[in-house]
Amino acid sequence: MTPASWHLENFLHITEQLRRSTNEITILFMHPYRRTQENLNVAAQKFSFEWREAVREERLDLMAALTGIVDEHRMQLTVCS
Repeated sequence: MTPASWHLENFLHITEQLRRSTNEITILFMHPYRRTQENLNVAAQKFSFEWREAVREERLDLMAALTGIVDEHRMQLTVCS
């Protein structure tokens, strides 16, 4: 699983690039369908990586950190459902 620090670093970079073009950034947390889960499991075994769906607390922690980044850039964070 990709560490939260990677997502935060890249999100900060994207936010800095977009700050003059928009005032809103929309994020989405993955909710894999059964078939997608099966395909990820096959890929994980084939390419030697691990994956799992983030638990609610992890998503909330990440969202709080992302909100802090957009707040610093006077933007708004929206979650796509």
